[in-house]
Amino acid sequence: MQQTKEATDQAVNMRGLNKKVINQTCLYCNQMFKREINHWHDYSNDTVCSLQCYNELKKIQDKKYYEEEIRKIPLKYRGIECDNKTLEQNFQKNIFINGKSGVGKTVFAANIAKMCIKNKIKFSWISFPQFIMELQNLYRKDNESPFERAESIAGFNGVLIIDDLGAEKATDWVRQITYFIINEREQRMLPIIITSNFSLEEIAEQIDIRISSRIAGMCKAIKLTDKDRRLDEKEKDWRL
Repeated sequence: MQQTKEATDQAVNMRGLNKKVINQTCLYCNQMFKREINHWHDYSNDTVCSLQCYNELKKIQDKKYYEEEIRKIPLKYRGIECDNKTLEQNFQKNIFINGKSGVGKTVFAANIAKMCIKNKIKFSWISFPQFIMELQNLYRKDNESPFERAESIAGFNGVLIIDDLGAEKATDWVRQITYFIINEREQRMLPIIITSNFSLEEIAEQIDIRISSRIAGMCKAIKLTDKDRRLDEKEKDWRL
């Protein structure tokens, strides 16, 4: 018992010896303050002096993070909101959104992306026709590989949002790339959001039944039905 008490007292004394008081500058208010640290802590990094400063600094950092991430979403859809209830019901689910042009598929996907930003969930947004053209252009460059680019998208460790699947010309090469990405997401069990003018049946008939089958197997299908909202908009002044 005596040895145990001595060992405990020695440990307490050692902890006391290992403590050090240093001066630091608050990242928010820029005031100097004293901070007690242990010898194994990295005290070269600045921090904050109070909970209030921490909260205020967090607001600034969250705002900066949001402003950087929102740029991934097409400019047109950054400020358009959709039904919150439907959005919350389908957040953090793999979903396939289809419907005619102008019914709000991209708006829905953009709002999911904004929820990802607010929850600090990584996401990648690709307009599929544009993505296909980018891959085709890579054949002209010696230092970049179309397959490596497709592989990086297929294996992206976050929410992959594919907008307008099926709008590209369905060549054999396009079918191969599309199947590769969809199949990889399914095999790796990675999250995905897809929008398309085509139904799963139409994708099976016009593109590839294997692609349709894999989407159906990993995604909840949502069909948006409405008239084209773009046709209902009033005349716009381009200067606005």
